[in-house]
Amino acid sequence: MLKKIRKNKKGFTLLEVTLVIAILGILVAIATPNLNSVRRKAAIAAHNANVRTLTTAATMYISDKGIPENDLEWNKNATELWKDYLKEWPDIPKVLSADDLKNAEKINSYTVTIGKDGSIKVQPGEITD
Repeated sequence: MLKKIRKNKKGFTLLEVTLVIAILGILVAIATPNLNSVRRKAAIAAHNANVRTLTTAATMYISDKGIPENDLEWNKNATELWKDYLKEWPDIPKVLSADDLKNAEKINSYTVTIGKDGSIKVQPGEITD
């Protein structure tokens, strides 16, 4: 008799649904901190790659044009200075905080300074973490 009643009912019991929801909640609680950590590490890697790209572009500029007589500053708006060395100006990854960039205030864009002594400085610099 019990088999006949059970065969006609389709779906899950309240206990089964509750158990699945509890397991999913535990998995989300475990995965969320890991996801944030991975996201931050990827942003740091992208930032460091941007810094190296800008440094290489400035090195190519010095190789082509020579060391400037005065300090030369590149930024996103100084397109005429870097257009021959970069396809586009990189953006700072949005995931990074001011603390990651070792600066008290949020920096919106990279700045490259080519010194009259041939030195190259990219701000914000590489993140070592």
